[in-house]
Amino acid sequence: YEVIIRSAMITNETRRLRKIILRGSNLVVAKKITIVKTYILSKGLFQCGSWDTLPPKVFRKFHHAIMACYRSLDKTVDLDNLEKDDDIVFKYNLIAPMTYLRYSRLSLFLRVIKKAPKFLIDLCLATSTLKGGWTEALMSDFKWLCLGPQFSELANKDLDFKAWVDLFNCDVGSYTKSIKKWIISPFANIVATWTDSLPMTYASAESYQCKSHE
Repeated sequence: YEVIIRSAMITNETRRLRKIILRGSNLVVAKKITIVKTYILSKGLFQCGSWDTLPPKVFRKFHHAIMACYRSLDKTVDLDNLEKDDDIVFKYNLIAPMTYLRYSRLSLFLRVIKKAPKFLIDLCLATSTLKGGWTEALMSDFKWLCLGPQFSELANKDLDFKAWVDLFNCDVGSYTKSIKKWIISPFANIVATWTDSLPMTYASAESYQCKSHE
């Protein structure tokens, strides 16, 4: 499974980074955060915009791989501490793993809209009602966008997939900027905006107790 392989790759490739640079050096935290974000965006998230809704156990592996990098930003903290994931994200003003996935998927969707290949848009529309597909995951992302001030007026309109396509097609550039502004907001990365694929607390990978995901 691609996600499991990618999660293992992130864990293995960042092992020396976490040990030597993030936890073993005297670099200021701001520079460490830049290093982590650069790796995640350039390699860790490569082509993950094509992923559909991940099963809880699979998403947990990806989440843990990203959080392991985040937790290494503070070399005074034990990796097995009981500090919550959302506390780590808030403390360093980071982007939550789920937010990264949503942003990657939305970015791919916006590129499709911008280039507007009719056959691909028609395919998305034709599969928009299928359970477990990419377009279903996008519908969840659209609802998440409505939590932000830029899209809050759409929260109660119950738009279908075609309506979202038509909406974004009106001004792709403006909506792209709005989404980028939203993902870096602390409100986009608090626990309340994460899916129920992950419990709210963290101790170690073995301590996760996933909720059911429908």
